[in-house]
Amino acid sequence: MSPAYIKGDFKILELMLGFKRWGATELPEIRTLQQSQNLKTIFSIGDVQIINGSTLLCEWGEDYCCFAAYDRQTKKLQNLQYITFECLTDSISDNILGQIKEETEYDKILFCSCFSQATLVPIKTYKQDILFFENLYKEKNTVALRDVIPEWELVNSYQFPTPLYKNILAVFPLACFSHMYTPAIKIYNGYAAESQVTVYFTPANFRVIVKNKGQVQLAQVYRYSVPLDVVYYLLKIVQEIGLVKDDTFIILSGLIEQDSALYKELHQYFLNVHFALPPNVSLVNNELPEHFFISMYNLAACE
Repeated sequence: MSPAYIKGDFKILELMLGFKRWGATELPEIRTLQQSQNLKTIFSIGDVQIINGSTLLCEWGEDYCCFAAYDRQTKKLQNLQYITFECLTDSISDNILGQIKEETEYDKILFCSCFSQATLVPIKTYKQDILFFENLYKEKNTVALRDVIPEWELVNSYQFPTPLYKNILAVFPLACFSHMYTPAIKIYNGYAAESQVTVYFTPANFRVIVKNKGQVQLAQVYRYSVPLDVVYYLLKIVQEIGLVKDDTFIILSGLIEQDSALYKELHQYFLNVHFALPPNVSLVNNELPEHFFISMYNLAACE
């Protein structure tokens, strides 16, 4: 089932999408280092002296981790690292946390969960049955956390893997936590279209947030292998929610390039395809497209 929020009411909206969906009911299995050795750094941007007093921003998902220092005075991200792996292990988390710790001392530390177990709930509904929503995706070895989004009258109730949570707090006892849907909902993406589907790509997955007529109607993560997988999901989402396809803006960010087969395929099926615009945040020494790092920019803009 796909979590959906309808203003003034709460329901679970089932989208019968045909493909196997990633992360709907299970968190990543923790395996030994011998089972997963493929830690890869795909971006390492910036090599500057980071001043004390910066904020550490770190996104962590099933198949990647991205971290950077954020200078709040200049509104710039520094020394960004984007690391991928096939399966999260204790050894991998220890390795990455060790790299982060070596960077500098931070006065604020924010980890953003990019795991898919999350439900967006109207604040009033959440207060009526807090335990139900905190345990909706509750599984062995998870911690229940939540973000409040007052401007949308929402609570983002989500689960975070307990082993990773403990490892983070062992290294950064004062760390705060958030979830990827929260900054994506809060921060303006540069487009005021009434109906919009924002799509953020990681190496093997993409996450979708649908806003329509001032409401958040869907937030979900999907796995894809070929461009037509993405097209199929988006067409079904637009159809099931009842959006007018030609009036709906598809707003892209993350790891997708303008000359890619995926981008060209989307343009064949949707009239309004755009790249998200960043908030007032930038990345030093960066020659890559700004939309690659929109998720980190949004996280910084929430500071």
